[in-house]
Amino acid sequence: MNAIRQLGTALFLASWIGSGFLLGRTDVDPKMPVLLGLTALVLTLPVWLATRAHQFDPAEPVWLLTMMFALSFWLRPVLVLHDPESYAAPFVSYDGNAMIGASSIALMGLVGFYVGYYSRLPRSLAPALPRLRWPWSRARVLFALVGFAALFAYLGLYFFAKGQFSFEYIYANRPLLNWGDGDLAQLIQLAGWFVVVLALALDSMSRQPSMVRRLAFIATTSAVLGILSIFGARWSLFFILGSLIIMRHYRGRRLGVRTWIVTFLCFFVASALFGAWRQTLDLDDIRPELFVQNVMIETHQYLEWDVLSEIVSLYPAIESHSHGLLGLETLFWLVPRRLWPAKPVWYGTTTIQSTLFPGILDFADDGGFIGTFLTLSIAGEGYVEFGWVGAVLYMFLVGVVWRLIYEFKEINGDSFPAVAVYAVLAVSIPIHVRAFATGILVVFAWFVLHLIVFGWLGGVARRAPALNPERGNLKDPGTTTVVGPAQQ
Repeated sequence: MNAIRQLGTALFLASWIGSGFLLGRTDVDPKMPVLLGLTALVLTLPVWLATRAHQFDPAEPVWLLTMMFALSFWLRPVLVLHDPESYAAPFVSYDGNAMIGASSIALMGLVGFYVGYYSRLPRSLAPALPRLRWPWSRARVLFALVGFAALFAYLGLYFFAKGQFSFEYIYANRPLLNWGDGDLAQLIQLAGWFVVVLALALDSMSRQPSMVRRLAFIATTSAVLGILSIFGARWSLFFILGSLIIMRHYRGRRLGVRTWIVTFLCFFVASALFGAWRQTLDLDDIRPELFVQNVMIETHQYLEWDVLSEIVSLYPAIESHSHGLLGLETLFWLVPRRLWPAKPVWYGTTTIQSTLFPGILDFADDGGFIGTFLTLSIAGEGYVEFGWVGAVLYMFLVGVVWRLIYEFKEINGDSFPAVAVYAVLAVSIPIHVRAFATGILVVFAWFVLHLIVFGWLGGVARRAPALNPERGNLKDPGTTTVVGPAQQ
């Protein structure tokens, strides 16, 4: 506990010093360093709220969420204001008043997020969540493993054929690969994850450790990652490894703070290097002397503050707030385009990008898109919908949702199925934190599908809430026998 608070103090001082460097700049409004300093203060709230009563857990979602928010709403504005020639996006106007407005909205949104996360609301809702039994039926696990492996292999072949069996073509036309097949792109990643989890479950349920089973699991995971590499997407490559690390944290020996910091940095650097390499497929682009340059370029992936400043400059002066209509349109995502050929190309919050930056994303002649997909941020989407109130409300709800997901793992006593569900959702935070409606919808869909599959594998038990056994309670409720009325 002392170590994390010392780290939090060091980060807080460093962030204020970084913001302070902007005070002497004549081209920077004096309000900006103050707003960024206050943002840094709010971002350290989890450190000071971590107490002995609330056991410190470095894999809790609040820490990764805080790091992502820090990248978007503190580091990005500091870099842009410090060296606009190197870090400013060419399609953003960076109006002075709009930047102040964006940082103000981000600050209030962060307060709303932490209020939602640490409020009693998610804890009061947690007892209504289902309990998942463990261990599973071995026969059902084997049946499901074969089924998901066959589905995964078929979808892998389908997408590879769609990409003309050429990684060079696929990586150069990545938006085309998913065009019209967004549902299958989600399905292949979900199926691949299930294959890995089921293989791990077979090993975990065995009474005696076996080198053959361990090697089979490693080979299975490697094969899944190899097939997912056809998408050329960072998340497709890293989400399974990240999920397994989180599962190792809860099902084995818990990892320390330093280990998690190193792990995060390794994934961040690997993401940056992979992003640089896939542009040209030339290993010379990731030479050691270019590491720093590639990592700094990676910050351009987190343009939430930049886009938010553009939103503030247009809404409501030029464009009107949508009052929740865009969020409702996001439900169209649930209907595959193959079942609804006339589904609008631009719908839901995707229309915000075309409003902010016309022409930055267009259709390719052979299908799909050309240009750049931009991320909005949760606060930005809320501001477009309902103004300041929407920005704070959406951030508050995101805090509630992620705390509720964490409580789901806790009330299941860190059982294997609950940790598997939590791990794959938590590792997706860097993707889903960039939007509200789409992020919540995808997280909900994956959560429900996991409950259906895992419930079938082991059965869903209805019983009283159980606490984490590491907090001094009884044994893992995932192995607790349920006594029915006829047995009492």
